[in-house]
Amino acid sequence: MIVAFLPQVNVERISALVSSALFLERVIEHVITRSEAENFAMMDAFTVTLEARYPAIGRFRAYRLKAGTDLFGDWLVEITYGRIGTSGRRIRYTVQDETQARELVRETLRRRATAHKRIGVSYRFCQLSDPHQWFPVKLSN
Repeated sequence: MIVAFLPQVNVERISALVSSALFLERVIEHVITRSEAENFAMMDAFTVTLEARYPAIGRFRAYRLKAGTDLFGDWLVEITYGRIGTSGRRIRYTVQDETQARELVRETLRRRATAHKRIGVSYRFCQLSDPHQWFPVKLSN
């Protein structure tokens, strides 16, 4: 072992470095790609996908809201929007707690509800995952 050749070195310090190096080696073995990390980054407390289609005027819009905690326990609300079929733009908000996350989701959905006045077509729900009852109304098929 290295300690036999370095009598002046602290044995506890070297063993700590060796064990941390082994730990890092184990962590590196389990590294996942960034796109996979984004899929696993949020534990979904709420997810909704909305679409607005009006072919006559060329409107094909998609809107997705995701809310939950990340791997560190911070609350995130992610909004993705753009033309249907494209990756769109993504905005992530970090909020202090679940209450603020719910309020941001509520305000965003309230704004989407006025789409008919603004863009000429209403958004329709395509997907709703709401295990914690964030959305107050049950949707029927």
